Amino acid sequence: MYESDKKIPARKVYSSGDDDMFRVKGGTSQIIEKLYENIERDQVLLKQKVTEIRKSSEGMEVISNGQIFKSRRVVTTVPQQLLANSVKFSPALSSDVMGILKNTHTWMGDSVKGAVTYKTPFWKENNLSGALYSNVGPFVQMYDQSSSDGKGF
Repeated sequence: MYESDKKIPARKVYSSGDDDMFRVKGGTSQIIEKLYENIERDQVLLKQKVTEIRKSSEGMEVISNGQIFKSRRVVTTVPQQLLANSVKFSPALSSDVMGILKNTHTWMGDSVKGAVTYKTPFWKENNLSGALYSNVGPFVQMYDQSSSDGKGF
């Protein structure tokens, strides 16, 4: 459903652009859980706040919660703006790289997010996808998060 403004009723929109969208049966957390099964558990540290990443003569050092972790390389999946504004780099990253980090949009990073639970996915009875788009707000995109069997996650 698409809602363009308050004066025009919402309308159905049919799109073939959803062909690349998919879901992992049982939820995407299964991907992380499967990866976790195949590594040494004591190598995973949770609730760590990285405050500094620095290059040393032996490789890299990551400072987190007052501890220093040494490695050959550092890979981060933190959104670029958060990385640029919360982690100190030594030596400092070039102004070009910092500019890119600070100005790269984080998809859905500035969105209002919420969850609503219904007893049943009633929209499926009318062959609706559960995807809603609105220029009226406060939510501009809404998606069906029910499982393939119609139950919530």
